[in-house]
Amino acid sequence: MAEKRNEERRLSRRDFLKNTGILAGSAALGAGFLVGCSQPTDKEAAVPANGGEKWDHEADVVVIGLGGAGASAAIEAHDNGAKVLVLEKQAEENHFTNTRMSGGVFHNPDPSGDRAARVEYIKAMMCGKNIPWKLEGEQPHVSDEMAEMFADGIMEVEKFLMAQAPELDPAGMAPGGDASFPMFPKFAEAKYGRTVRCRYIDYQKADSNLKPYEQPKLTKSSGEAFHWALVEEGIKSKRPEIEILYKTPAKRLIQADNGEIIGV
Repeated sequence: MAEKRNEERRLSRRDFLKNTGILAGSAALGAGFLVGCSQPTDKEAAVPANGGEKWDHEADVVVIGLGGAGASAAIEAHDNGAKVLVLEKQAEENHFTNTRMSGGVFHNPDPSGDRAARVEYIKAMMCGKNIPWKLEGEQPHVSDEMAEMFADGIMEVEKFLMAQAPELDPAGMAPGGDASFPMFPKFAEAKYGRTVRCRYIDYQKADSNLKPYEQPKLTKSSGEAFHWALVEEGIKSKRPEIEILYKTPAKRLIQADNGEIIGV
């Protein structure tokens, strides 16, 4: 049954990727041309709200913003069989995203932790569910499904990163330790894990006289390592067929008459 569910989930995700646009990062002003996502099969739904203008580019999946989220979305979409196009507002030679300038940390839960408890812990992080002193209201219409998805997806982050860049330091990403919020529900049972840092195997040999982006690949760490693993290795080296349009900020989304997003 589990195998059947996994196959159904894989197929449905593939169908989603083939028929919609993934939007990652933030959209900015200034696009001078149109980019279309793959069109729905329903003829009525395929009529664009932009008056039927010709697309300058077409792809199954259009990713807006080439940071860590955008790069991961592009990689997943590509590996599921989609033609992917990435729009990035910065120039390639000056491409410094929030991810690249971040601490490059993430949580890596202990695999022996209870999954149901992990879901409840994640719900508490997302919307404060079951926390008496929370300031915001609970949002089960959003948080329940997201927590279920997140509980499984977060267990794949280390594996996903290592698949892009095998020379990352596995010791720096090993699960274990305590989670960030011991006061949250199901803390002990979830074994949500300590905060771990993305880094390459020779990170200790980094030259303090060099800026992070000037460091040799194997000495990179933190957000710079994230960027290098996902963008430089995950896309440019391993998936050069993913087209990246630099200096191409998005201006607005284009919707069909039924509200479906079909382009940018």
